[in-house]
Amino acid sequence: MVQFQCTLCGECCKWYWIPLTHLDTLRLKIYGNHDLNRILDLKEAKEDDEFTVEVEEGGYRLALARIEDLCVFLNDGKCMVHSYKPLACRFYPFMYSVGYDGRIIVEVNSEAVGKCPGLKIDSKIIPRDLRESLRKLAKVRILEKQLWKNTIKAWNEDCGRRGSLKELVRFIINRAEIDMKDLVKMGVWIK
Repeated sequence: MVQFQCTLCGECCKWYWIPLTHLDTLRLKIYGNHDLNRILDLKEAKEDDEFTVEVEEGGYRLALARIEDLCVFLNDGKCMVHSYKPLACRFYPFMYSVGYDGRIIVEVNSEAVGKCPGLKIDSKIIPRDLRESLRKLAKVRILEKQLWKNTIKAWNEDCGRRGSLKELVRFIINRAEIDMKDLVKMGVWIK
């Protein structure tokens, strides 16, 4: 059976850059009052990346900043935003995909095996309650990613290649506040 209990060790914060949506960014603003201009970064987007945001310099993915190759929120080996961290972080050490029939498939991220101290594996079976919890989170993540695509499209059509990162941040926060209200009404907003 697969067991997972986050040890708050911060190891995963050392390995990956974290893609953000406008709603992840809003969570960081409202629950942590973080200076978004300090914690956000742009990572060069790959060609045909559906999450490419255009700013003055080119096409990028919105991401958490890294300092000395570590997540900006890693402090003394601990995540400073654990209770409202980006949804991408909440899946680790798991991952999800959507099957051809629309079913959400949850599995262990193979890159986490042997790296994540909170992950214990003696078979490939993920306990039902954990799997269902991750499926619910995946449904919200999929919805938020669609809202993010809509936000990116609006930005790229209206401001892309003319707007700065600061202008992008203002734009996405305004859109995120609107989307958050809709998600709250639907009962699927996640702190």
